[in-house]
Amino acid sequence: MREALEVNVEWSQLERDFYLSFYAWCVERAAAVNMPVGFSMQMPLRVASTCIPVARQMVLGWQAPIVLADPDDPDGEGFKPPSESALIPPSAELTRLAKALDDCDTKYDEFVPVIRDLLQQGRQALIFTFSLPTIDYLQRRLSKEFRVAVLNGRIAPAQRHRIIADFRRGDYDLVIANRVASEGLDFEFCSAVVNYDLPWNPMEVEQRIGRIDRIGQREEKIYVVNFHTPGTIESDILERVMARIGVFEHSIGELEPIISSRLRELREIVYDFDLSDAERERRTAEIMTAIEERALTRSEVENAAPSLLSSDGAEIEGLEAALVRQGRYVGQDELALLVEDWAHVSGGRTRREQSDSMLVLTGNAELATQVRALSEARQRSTREVQELVSMLMNETDIGLSLNQERSRQEMTQLLTANHPLVRAALDVHSHRQSRFAQIALASATANVAPGQYLVLLAVADWRGLRPSREIWSSVRYLRDGASGPELLGDAVLAGLASASLQDSAVALDGDVLNATRVAKRDLTERWQQDEIVRRSENEALIETRRLSMESVHQRLRSQIEERIMTLRRDNRSEQVQRLFEGQLRREGERYSAELMQVQDAQNECGMTLEWLAVCVVDVV
Repeated sequence: MREALEVNVEWSQLERDFYLSFYAWCVERAAAVNMPVGFSMQMPLRVASTCIPVARQMVLGWQAPIVLADPDDPDGEGFKPPSESALIPPSAELTRLAKALDDCDTKYDEFVPVIRDLLQQGRQALIFTFSLPTIDYLQRRLSKEFRVAVLNGRIAPAQRHRIIADFRRGDYDLVIANRVASEGLDFEFCSAVVNYDLPWNPMEVEQRIGRIDRIGQREEKIYVVNFHTPGTIESDILERVMARIGVFEHSIGELEPIISSRLRELREIVYDFDLSDAERERRTAEIMTAIEERALTRSEVENAAPSLLSSDGAEIEGLEAALVRQGRYVGQDELALLVEDWAHVSGGRTRREQSDSMLVLTGNAELATQVRALSEARQRSTREVQELVSMLMNETDIGLSLNQERSRQEMTQLLTANHPLVRAALDVHSHRQSRFAQIALASATANVAPGQYLVLLAVADWRGLRPSREIWSSVRYLRDGASGPELLGDAVLAGLASASLQDSAVALDGDVLNATRVAKRDLTERWQQDEIVRRSENEALIETRRLSMESVHQRLRSQIEERIMTLRRDNRSEQVQRLFEGQLRREGERYSAELMQVQDAQNECGMTLEWLAVCVVDVV
């Protein structure tokens, strides 16, 4: 169960006066660049409504930009002067109020007792804010009383995992984070999420709560604590909208597409400071009504689904087994075999631990060079590979988990297809990976009759609107080159995937070159026929895509034009009208870009065939 706790923060008169004066400064700066205040000053205003001390420091720390003349450019060509808004200093009154505030922070004074109470209940809490300066401010003050760590974009990914592992062990009372921690990280050992401020996107709130509301959570009830400052637009609008959606009490995953479709309008309401309170109230109610109506329609459709749809789940249930059997599935074991093979050919060492659920790699300078090459080829950033390169160079053991759940619990690296070590292993020169010119397979395993066969494998690469990359096989009897059972190609791939292939030393009973020539002819003919069919399908897909794009473009264009007409009828400011005119222009540019992509897909479509491997298979 989720329990939402709202903490109302009543600013002192001095804080409220400062906020209003800060807002007036933002309005003045926006006017200097002829832009709506909600567009150009969105971030300073959000910071001011979230953390008065940070906004205070922005005022007291303001300095006019220093403009330096370039002696080598007397005409000033190429010189970009500072923005007009950056040249406007805070008013004398705003500076006076900032100095008078001193250490006054009513929100923090309300915040600390809530944190103490959560910790006294034995709960670990995850604190979210969108602002890096606010994270720094909270860390500085909270560290005097609590054990605190932070997670943000300035923390390296490897360090983030160490912080989470330490937090899981109880080394910290609190972790303060921004959106870096709201996606993809597990904190099921925490039982409280504290929103020091709210993002404007309800789905990001859902992501924050989802870090602790997940499998492994042991508490029957988790707390979602929200700090509300009446009089700030983000609190008055956003929190009311999110409460009505129900994001604080239950998951809104099914509503995500519905909410996402209205987010732009919601953001316009929040940051359109030309709206009166009554207009803002009316438009917010309209959006909420639209969301609820669409949610009701969706529910009705889902309830009717059983009578509209029927399906046979037998194929789906057997899909995974079929993929493994046909050698089309890449799992942790296969990735481990790939890394082991890579280490072997490059002089490294590997071993399995914890009942084969952990692969330990000990590297060397050659392996380190191959991983560093990922950065040089821009396949991975330097930051992603630098720690691995150092460990490989120093021959330090690198533990790679082959079990997802254990990886999550122990905060160890999970070996995935995108792991830098896997990407480096894939770049090893093919001549160093070649083996199994002649292999043996059991008749029962291959599901074909005993005999000696030749198997040719090739990669068919189709470039079109829906690109694909497949492994094709051609099987021939070695004795006379006649067509053999295609199932044998799948069996060879499955044996390769499971590392169960065995060398064979049976004498060859036929002409390898002749069987290979016939197999190549077979796949070449298949390639030519398949390309004709796919070109025809591609043309039909492109025409369907064009019609769909045209329909979407016309609908979006009509919506924006209708909005512009409404703004003109209501005599709204030209600045706001220009924003929507810009939307109309960008929609035309987007549509043109999509048309160009479709045209490229038509012009560049085609299929290539790359010979991959050939081997003799003794089925015994």
